Amino acid sequence: MKLCFRPVPARGLRLSGTYSDRLKQRLAAGPIGFDFLIRPCIVPDRKAVDGDSVRLRSPWVKAGRAEIPAQQFDTEAMRKLAQRISYSLWNCLLSPSGA
Repeated sequence: MKLCFRPVPARGLRLSGTYSDRLKQRLAAGPIGFDFLIRPCIVPDRKAVDGDSVRLRSPWVKAGRAEIPAQQFDTEAMRKLAQRISYSLWNCLLSPSGA
């Protein structure tokens, strides 16, 4: 099975400026949607499951949609948060078993 997120086009928007400027303009105009598509392997074949070079001939099927809500992200509070957060594999919750 192959997976894909495809952006839902925003009709009639003219965005300009830097990437950050365009993102602010886009999120001010409304939510950003992404269709979640799957392409199942109709004919079971080990090569199709294990290899990315094998073309699947089945059609893409829409399985759902994810949306990023309209929002303002370029605020002083968010800039302060961005300065102090960090990502590490060790910054995670313990599993329920405590392992």
